[in-house]
Amino acid sequence: MGIEQVTQITALGVVINDHMTATDHVTALLTSCSKLLYALGLRVHRAHGLSQQSLMDVFRATVESKIQYAAPAWSGFCTSGDRERLNAFLRRCVKLGYRDKSAPLIEDIFGNCDEQLSQGLTPAAFIYPSSTCLIVLLLAILSHRGDIIKHL
Repeated sequence: MGIEQVTQITALGVVINDHMTATDHVTALLTSCSKLLYALGLRVHRAHGLSQQSLMDVFRATVESKIQYAAPAWSGFCTSGDRERLNAFLRRCVKLGYRDKSAPLIEDIFGNCDEQLSQGLTPAAFIYPSSTCLIVLLLAILSHRGDIIKHL
């Protein structure tokens, strides 16, 4: 009965790896958001005949809020490749009509989330009212660097 060493853990929906990058989290996030896009297009838009504005509203409430969830805790660990993958996804959403052309790119979204956090508001406060607790917990986990992953 030894302690198993793992290369990544998921804490409150955020994937933390042993390299202290957000790459694994971004991969999981994009996979999840792509599934949501499929469901939006296939189920919501076609089945209910939503207007373009309503479809964009549903997109913001589901996909964009998922991207913003705990962003201040993990966005600083994104590589330039991670940010480019996120921006490519957001550009694809514009092409598909889920997002307005003037909507912010990921750098601006992260900046807005950080600003809201510094003002005492969480980025997804209306959807995830306890995300402030999540950020505090994640920062405590990340402050241990790789030590916590080695002991799980």
